[in-house]
Amino acid sequence: TTGFGTEQLTWLENTALAVESGWTVLVFTHVPPTAESINGNTHYLSQISDGEDFREVIANSTVDIAGIFCGHCHASAIVTGDLRCPIVTVTTAGGSPYDSAEGARAGTTTETAIDIVSVNKATRTVDITRLGIGSDRSFTY
Repeated sequence: TTGFGTEQLTWLENTALAVESGWTVLVFTHVPPTAESINGNTHYLSQISDGEDFREVIANSTVDIAGIFCGHCHASAIVTGDLRCPIVTVTTAGGSPYDSAEGARAGTTTETAIDIVSVNKATRTVDITRLGIGSDRSFTY
């Protein structure tokens, strides 16, 4: 179990999310801060010791947050659970026993999955362009 700790959560709330009006924030973390199902698994929140505290900071922030971007679960997903912004995950590089939707690809032209994130603030749309295995995705926030 990993966690953020009081100092990191305080910094997240008082520094990272304390941006001027007109700015939009993208949050990146390794373990998805969600209890929602990602690729059939629902245990991710318990893997962060301060997961509920992290979620509370996000929920109570008044800043415009376009999304929380994560890895760890080795699956491409967009989870729109109870947080005010989507949680976006990316699959793993190479073949993965965790992501049954992805075939073995080590040594191929699709070996590594890379997501390029573009934010259109006017339409509040996030486009995710996939380089490698998988497909492009999009959501509004």
